[in-house]
Amino acid sequence: MLSFLIQFPLQTFLTFNPNFNQFITEIVLQTIMIILLLTELFTGYFALRTAAKHQVMQFQLQQFSSGRESNKNE
Repeated sequence: MLSFLIQFPLQTFLTFNPNFNQFITEIVLQTIMIILLLTELFTGYFALRTAAKHQVMQFQLQQFSSGRESNKNE
């Protein structure tokens, strides 16, 4: 996700700046790079969200199981 913050402004500048004389292949490749960066952003967001939910579930299960063991000892 950090690469998105660094690369996206540069990629959009290189793609959409009318002062550059670009070949068609450069425009196409820059557009593909923008699409890949957006894909990276969305997949990274959902991967982090899924990992966070999994960690919360593991933490809650660990607290629940340790709570039952402490009740047995009393």
